[in-house]
Amino acid sequence: MSSLNLPSFESVDHALSQINAAAETAEAHGILCGMVCAMGRGDLNMWLSHVLGDHDPRALGVGGAQKLLMDLYDATIEQLTGGNMNLSLFLRNDEEHLSDRVIDLSDWCQGFLYGLGVSGEEDYEQFPNSTQEVIQDIVDICNAAYESNESMEENESAYTEVVEYIRVGVLLIYSELNSENGQSKPVTLH
Repeated sequence: MSSLNLPSFESVDHALSQINAAAETAEAHGILCGMVCAMGRGDLNMWLSHVLGDHDPRALGVGGAQKLLMDLYDATIEQLTGGNMNLSLFLRNDEEHLSDRVIDLSDWCQGFLYGLGVSGEEDYEQFPNSTQEVIQDIVDICNAAYESNESMEENESAYTEVVEYIRVGVLLIYSELNSENGQSKPVTLH
């Protein structure tokens, strides 16, 4: 886990909805992760502009939202680039209804792809095959829908597996796109 504390999903979600931000909460984190994977670093101002949209930083509520987003940014950058690569996807907690979490996961994946694209990484065919496969899976997950025809336990298990797959896949993408001299940096997964 990051030595920096992530703000709660609920606090960021509330702040973004209060100002009618351009991005949903999970989507905002996906955008950030996509940008960091593509650029090898973060660009706080670029990310904030994609998440907040055209809001005046002095407008009511925007400053609070911006502070929470900056905390999320710092913790996420540390998680992705700090060496241990212990990334946590910023999603609703497990006590929330599964259908809401599936929507968030889909939003996160859409944000991730958007983050890659706005950072100039649009030609996925240039990527290593393993990265292309993960990106294609993320594209497929964007279209995920909650189906209650399975038992709740099976649905929860499947959701947990998909979240873990995405988490590890994003770490792989970061490692492969930010390798030195064509050789991947060592990745320690937790």
